[in-house]
This record gives sequence, structure tokens and C-alpha cells, in this order.
Amino acid sequence: MVNDDGPQPHREGRPVAWDGYCGEPVAWLTVGEPVLGTLYGGSGPIAYTHLLTVEEAVEVYGPISE
Repeated sequence: MVNDDGPQPHREGRPVAWDGYCGEPVAWLTVGEPVLGTLYGGSGPIAYTHLLTVEEAVEVYGPISE
């Protein structure tokens, strides 16, 4: 489920992981790009090609408030 409300990062590919607190995407999978790692997604590992850094998350979603 993609959250269409609020800011969306400018990333290519399909969102594959979301922040558990705000529901915004934090990891993407793009066909043809090298896989950087995997995250556990409840039903098994999920590959990603881009994972937000803390700096990118602050730039896209604003400062950490809690």
C-alpha cells in the first residue's frame, strides 16, 4: 500500500518498505539496479536497491520530532 498523502521522495522504482510510524516509503526496488541488501518484511526477506539515509529522510520528511 502506497501512502499518496503527504510528501513523496523522488525515487525510481517500487516502494518495498515503509516507516512503521508515519507510513512513508523508506526503501525501493528498481529493476536493473544492483541489490544493496534485504529487509525482513513479515513474510520473508525483501530486496532493495535504495534505502533512505537519515539525511535524506530529514530532507524529504522534515526533522525528527520524537
